[in-house]
Amino acid sequence: MATVGWIGLGGIGLPMACRLAGSTHDLIACSHRNVAARDAVAAAGAQVVRSPREAAEPADIVVSVVRDEPQTDRVLRGPDGILAGLSAGSVLVVMSTLSATYCRRLARDAADRGVEVVDAPVSGGAPAAERGTLTITVGGAAPAVAQVGPVLDVLGDPVVHLGGIGSGQLAKIVNNAIKAAILAATTEQLDVAARAGLDVEALLRVLRTTSASSHVLQNWDYYYAFKKAHHPGGPLDILRKDIALALDLAAGVGAATPIVAALKGVDLGQLISPQGNEEETK
Repeated sequence: MATVGWIGLGGIGLPMACRLAGSTHDLIACSHRNVAARDAVAAAGAQVVRSPREAAEPADIVVSVVRDEPQTDRVLRGPDGILAGLSAGSVLVVMSTLSATYCRRLARDAADRGVEVVDAPVSGGAPAAERGTLTITVGGAAPAVAQVGPVLDVLGDPVVHLGGIGSGQLAKIVNNAIKAAILAATTEQLDVAARAGLDVEALLRVLRTTSASSHVLQNWDYYYAFKKAHHPGGPLDILRKDIALALDLAAGVGAATPIVAALKGVDLGQLISPQGNEEETK
């Protein structure tokens, strides 16, 4: 049984934290603004503190699952940050989707404190987080990955160790680029179908059984909800971040990715909100 510090109680982080709080692990969650999230994780059995440092100080393992690299830096650095509270021999698990370069740089900084870093971004969304069936791609040294394995096993299935630090992020970035391309093609063609007068709900039943089927189609209600989330920091901004990470990775390895590159210029708000009658395309 490990003592786990937890930073990040957003749409996916909160159900993950609640699931872990209900397990055999002791959870110390940081929350100083979101009252509803604080109450939910406390009701699940977590101790709640106000700063990342307070969550990190007594912990064997600290999990950070926040939005992006700037936000990760904010919870990591400074006198009240995670790094100020971690002790030698502990492991920091970064479960946000970030660049592999960032995670490798973070690992070098943490090594100066005797702290290991594991990158373990997740796929599957809030429903999978609630069920403990997130797909978790893991990068890091084998001993550190083994140390955090019992925690990750509560949160995900499968949990796949892909190699050294940054490997989990590389796998997630490739996954997200493929998803973005499929999502773009799916929404585009459903728009065509709606404009052509097809019953889109009937068409969805067809497509889910044909060679066009995908996770996007099988979970279309979830992806369609993007159209109702056009706010700063919402799903569309995350999708833009994923595309940027994929293009940076491709440039770094000298790979041509014209399909993903084309998505950079797409009006994503228009893309995720197909034209046509809302009730028909829902």
